[in-house]
Amino acid sequence: MDNSISRPAEYAMILDLMSRMAALDTEDEVVVRIFEFFTELCAPERLVYVCITDGVPGRAQCRPLAASCEDAVERLCAFTGSWAESDSGSGFILTIQRAGERLGVLGLEGIALPEQRSHYLNLALTIVDVLGLAVSNARLHERLVQAQAVAHSERDLARDLLGVSDALNEINATIGSTLDSDKIMSRVVVQAAEATRADKVGLLRKGDVAWQLLYGYGYRDGAVGSNYTDEELPFAVHCAQSKELVFDNDSAAAFAKTRDAVLASETRSIMCVPLVLKGEVFGVLSFRARVRGAFNARSIDFAKKLAISLSLALQNAQLFGEQRTIADTLQQALLVMPRRVRGIEFGNLYQASTREAAFAGGDFYDIFEIDHTCVGVVIGDISGKGLEAAKLTSLVKDAIRAYTHIGTSPAWVLEKTNRLLFDSTEDTEFATVFLGVINTQIGEIRYCSAGHPTGLIRATDGVVRALAVGSTILGAFEQIDVREGTERLAPGEVLVLYTDGITEARCSHEFFGEKRLVELVGATSAPPAKMPEALLERIKNCPDAMLPDDVAILCVALANRRTTEGLHPAQESLALQ
Repeated sequence: MDNSISRPAEYAMILDLMSRMAALDTEDEVVVRIFEFFTELCAPERLVYVCITDGVPGRAQCRPLAASCEDAVERLCAFTGSWAESDSGSGFILTIQRAGERLGVLGLEGIALPEQRSHYLNLALTIVDVLGLAVSNARLHERLVQAQAVAHSERDLARDLLGVSDALNEINATIGSTLDSDKIMSRVVVQAAEATRADKVGLLRKGDVAWQLLYGYGYRDGAVGSNYTDEELPFAVHCAQSKELVFDNDSAAAFAKTRDAVLASETRSIMCVPLVLKGEVFGVLSFRARVRGAFNARSIDFAKKLAISLSLALQNAQLFGEQRTIADTLQQALLVMPRRVRGIEFGNLYQASTREAAFAGGDFYDIFEIDHTCVGVVIGDISGKGLEAAKLTSLVKDAIRAYTHIGTSPAWVLEKTNRLLFDSTEDTEFATVFLGVINTQIGEIRYCSAGHPTGLIRATDGVVRALAVGSTILGAFEQIDVREGTERLAPGEVLVLYTDGITEARCSHEFFGEKRLVELVGATSAPPAKMPEALLERIKNCPDAMLPDDVAILCVALANRRTTEGLHPAQESLALQ
């Protein structure tokens, strides 16, 4: 290992790692790449990685493979800190984590050039977040792929089963039109009653101590949400225990001794069918009719097939909710901003589209210190949604941060980021990005806007001027035309950055547009921390307002120097934490 490795070469290695991580879909692939990176970096004699899921140690991987790895695995499983030296003192241990969750522990033993150990450790600590995001992304991707495969196979089965009658086809259309379980059930109980000529149709679920009517058609007002005992629902109990359809076309006698007169009255025929997933009954669909002999072979066949399709539909709705939660959680992690940044005041806001969507969008922003006088501000929009968009967002954000520590020219940084994105993605994937470098001492803004909506500066008198210099979007072309602009941000002025979700918002059945936005910014005198909320609130108050796309807003101004004036640099840093 050459101990004269230069800083640009080290950053090149880290950028290469980020580029490779963005294309990995499994945790095993991530671990292989981690091992390759540290082998190239410091040539350790042994590498060990222990996967941790929900706080429980799992699979361990070692290089080289050897039986003597067991003692190292035991040591890593017991480690709970962020980092530490190895027992021998010739290596170190790192915890891989994301958003406060421990994902794994990495151990390096016997590194080359031990006198450089501190240097290697500092480099390793700078990329822990990259490793954490890569492991987290890989786990999310594996879960999504598995969930989607199950959903697709079971939905295909449901489609085959739902082709037997017009009634089932109509219900299938209802199920296919939404992944909202409330909407599915509120419609299905009505359609099922019409298909079977039942007077009441309800979905019952057994809780810890009682049954509850979750959805119902034909019941008295207030019945939905009511609780019932096993004695009051003998057919539902039998159905759940046997996991088979139960019916009785002369059921009046069975209810004669129950305490629930409402359920018992006018129930001459009853049919209960279980909703089963993975061998377990999670609910019972109950059909009741006032006449004897109401349910025939056709009704029974319909109820059985409906139960299968409905079970799959409700499972898909649950999977949909889980996937949306995963995507939303991942995006929120990517939108985390520092509490304070030296020399500036800022406010930020992300608002999801008002349209129903399964996955979060690709809008993002970032603020970071480059040195004691310069701050980087970034806002962008990645094509697509969900996990893939989140992976590209992470790649772009991390690449911009790394490149700005090599050179602070925004045009140069975005040109390098474009090449990285072009080499790492498919032809259909691209990004619009605005990068500004603010000198907080003199208020100068050097910026490059790669296909992104025009940034605005609001003066203290309400006059708005635009950052008019623009360049080509990132990731679409191997070589792009990058141009750099310069502006001056005076004290009290606010830089307003945003994604196209604002200009494409609907107002009086038309686009909100750039003209309205400029007028709105000029009329909004809120401080930077509150300006994003003030702008969005005004847009939402527009007649017939709607947000068809996600919105991100970032407002930045020079900080009031009186808050840190006269402090020693160490005190100033503490004051801004």
